[in-house]
Amino acid sequence: MNPARRPWRPGGAGLSPSVCMYGIAEHHQLRHQVTIGAQDLQADGFGPNPFYHCLLAELLPRPGELPGPPVGYALFFFGYSVNHGRLVYLENLYVEAPYRGRGIGKTLLSEVAKPIYSKTHKFS
Repeated sequence: MNPARRPWRPGGAGLSPSVCMYGIAEHHQLRHQVTIGAQDLQADGFGPNPFYHCLLAELLPRPGELPGPPVGYALFFFGYSVNHGRLVYLENLYVEAPYRGRGIGKTLLSEVAKPIYSKTHKFS
C-alpha cells in the first residue's frame, strides 16, 4: 500500500479537526482530556508562524484517480536544543483502525523523518 501524502490545509477537503483532536484520544481512551477546540487547532497550525505541521495519508485506489478521504495523519513540530541543535518532535501518528497494518503509519513516519536523513534535524 502506497498512500499519497500531503500537508493538511485548512478549509480544504481532508481531515476534519475533530478527527485530529479526538481520533487518537479515543484510541487511548483519553477523549475527556482534550482541552482545545477545532478553532484552536486551526489557528495554531495555519497562522503565519504555525506551532505544528500535519501530513495526511490518503489512499490512491487506482493510478490516476483522485485521492480518497484521509485515513491517517502525522502531527509534528520542530524544536531546538542547545545541546543537540535542531529537533523534530512527532506528537501524533494516527491511522484509522480499518487501515492499520498496511504500512501507512510507516510511510507517514518516513516522511516526517526526512529532515533527519538530511542531517539538518535530530529526531525526538
